[in-house]
Parts: sequence; structure tokens; C-alpha cells
Amino acid sequence: MRRLVRELVEEGRTVLLSSHLLDEVEKTCDVAAIVDQGRIVAQGTIAELVSGGPRAIDIVCHSAVTAIPVLAAIPGVLCAADHAGAIRVSLSPEAGCLASGS
Repeated sequence: MRRLVRELVEEGRTVLLSSHLLDEVEKTCDVAAIVDQGRIVAQGTIAELVSGGPRAIDIVCHSAVTAIPVLAAIPGVLCAADHAGAIRVSLSPEAGCLASGS
């Protein structure tokens, strides 16, 4: 499928790929946009998107009191704190992907 998408792009066509699999987006796309609630909040090349700006994620869970110290203890996490009904986790620039455990 990736090869087909690349061939279409090489023909001068524009291909729109919608995915939550960021690894797949990295392998397939030249430019990406991040959409939040129907609005584009960031757009650019993969390198531009991963190199700039603050690295943070908001997490909603049932027990923030329990989750905050667990999240704060993960290597690469600068801060985990209450933020607008969620937990805002700020990552250091050197932090790897939390989902892969690296």
C-alpha cells in the first residue's frame, strides 16, 4: 500500500491519508497535519513537527491522584500535573516514545 501511495505522488497526484498510526504516517507522508476536534493545530514536514514546540500530552483518567506520581516517575517526563480536567504530561526533548517503552 505504501508503494502505491508513493507511486501516485510521483505521478504528481495529491494523496490524503488519515491515520492515528504515527509510525505509518512517518513512513508514508512527506507533509502531515495534526487535527484536533476538526481544526488543524500543526502542519509541516515530519521533521518540522517532531523538532519544534513543547512536547506535552493531556491524559484523562479516573484517578489523577494515583496516575500523576506514576507518570512523573517515567524517564523523560519533566512534569505531570493537573491541567483543565486532565493530566498534562510534559516531556523532555530527549524523551523517546512512551508507547514503545524506549
